[in-house]
Amino acid sequence: MPINKITSSKRARAAIAAVLISVTAGGGWFGFREVTKSPATPPAVILATDALIKPWEGLVLKSHWDRYAKIWDICYGETKNITAGMTKTKAECEDMLKRRVYNDYYMPLVKRVPGFTDFPISVQATMISGRRQ
Repeated sequence: MPINKITSSKRARAAIAAVLISVTAGGGWFGFREVTKSPATPPAVILATDALIKPWEGLVLKSHWDRYAKIWDICYGETKNITAGMTKTKAECEDMLKRRVYNDYYMPLVKRVPGFTDFPISVQATMISGRRQ
């Protein structure tokens, strides 16, 4: 029996189960708003944003100076084109996060990792989140 066996957390198992149940019950990618020209948001992007990135980053609706990174950020840690005095709504923040994760992290992995979309959703989400950090 391995001493340091890797096991998934209850939170991860619950998030994966929720995505899979929603996909099955909804007969598709469960009606999420489009983030790009793609037909729907992939489950791995949803899992990465909702279960991994949002809890880690937290939501901030007004831009603020990150004294450690020495950069302005807003929403769920967005730093691209952010300046002092900016404000966003929660819906804008969620759209910005999903769009950025899809375009800047998910799609490059799809293009560069052979068979990436065949990996389990949890592995895809972990790779997306890990690439983002």
